Amino acid sequence: MKFTKILLALSACSLFSAAFAYAQQSDGKHSEFIYDLGFDLRFDNREYTPSDFSESGTIFGTRFYPTIGLRTGSEGSKHSLIGGAEIRKDFGNINDIGAKILSDFFYYYRYDYKEAERHFSITGGVFPRTKCLEQWSTAFISEKQAWYDPYIEGVLFSYATPRTVVELGCDWMGKYGASSSIKEQFLIFSAGHHQISDWFNVGYNAYMVHFASSIEAPGVCDNALVEPYMVFDLKKMSILDDFYLKLGYIQSVQRDRTVTSEFELPGLAELTMRMEKGFWGASNSLYIGKDIMPLYYKSDSAGVPYVDRLYFNDPFFRIYNDSSKCGSYDRLEFFYSRVLGGSLRIKVSAVFHFNNVSYSGSQQIVGFNYTF
Repeated sequence: MKFTKILLALSACSLFSAAFAYAQQSDGKHSEFIYDLGFDLRFDNREYTPSDFSESGTIFGTRFYPTIGLRTGSEGSKHSLIGGAEIRKDFGNINDIGAKILSDFFYYYRYDYKEAERHFSITGGVFPRTKCLEQWSTAFISEKQAWYDPYIEGVLFSYATPRTVVELGCDWMGKYGASSSIKEQFLIFSAGHHQISDWFNVGYNAYMVHFASSIEAPGVCDNALVEPYMVFDLKKMSILDDFYLKLGYIQSVQRDRTVTSEFELPGLAELTMRMEKGFWGASNSLYIGKDIMPLYYKSDSAGVPYVDRLYFNDPFFRIYNDSSKCGSYDRLEFFYSRVLGGSLRIKVSAVFHFNNVSYSGSQQIVGFNYTF
């Protein structure tokens, strides 16, 4: 029944868009019907037995997301109304069949304004995270979080020139009263960079998670992360296709207001090196400092642990279990990546994790992405 409703909704949108486009063209305005078909497959085998930061297991599944919409306006200023549905399947999940595989709707409005080399956009509604211009490391958003929650419900403002990118957004993640256990929750995020020269740029990533009351559990938690960084692009000084060094510092600001009015302020220094030649590459990120997720195993006023309800980054960034000692986390990745036929992107990776120089586990990842 749910699948039938989705098909009817998409058909209605298609007819409406075609009719509206015809009406606009008859008035001398430029309109176009747009569509897209996207397919993602991810195999992510996680072997974390040497540590207990995260559970071992395998993420193996697909996402299929047809999209339709209407774009209208002039060359410099355009308005778009876009909608679609995601069909998701976790392989082997016998409870995820039939109508339950219809995971989500997404629908959003987008305004684009271009003048010379400047581009400003506003996106509002339920839209893919891929609309964000900047990249986020696993210190902010884990791979698991990005796979299972690929949409932002809110608004995104973006500004870009050839040397500068700045974006600001809000993702509303929980509505008070939706159920007795759902907390009022939103995430305000911003990121950007400025290219000072051909080989040097500076930037930042930052977000603030507001984790407030539910009917069962009053109280508010603050979880903020901010990282200023600098990047040295060294590929012109080598024979590599890509070679850069990143230096940054991640500052965490944490507080459970039901317990204390004082903030906890652990931080991590980051050194990342990435090299790529042809279809092959390697990346290593070393973090040194303290656990930036100090409330991970603490509980709310109903006795439920915060864990991944409050934190969206990879649990390896806890550094130590239940400890405030300084330590290290190292993420080493070897990968093969290429594009076939202009639209099919393939990436195969082997990822190794180390906490305090001890082996914490590994991942074997195969990913496919196709866009029509």
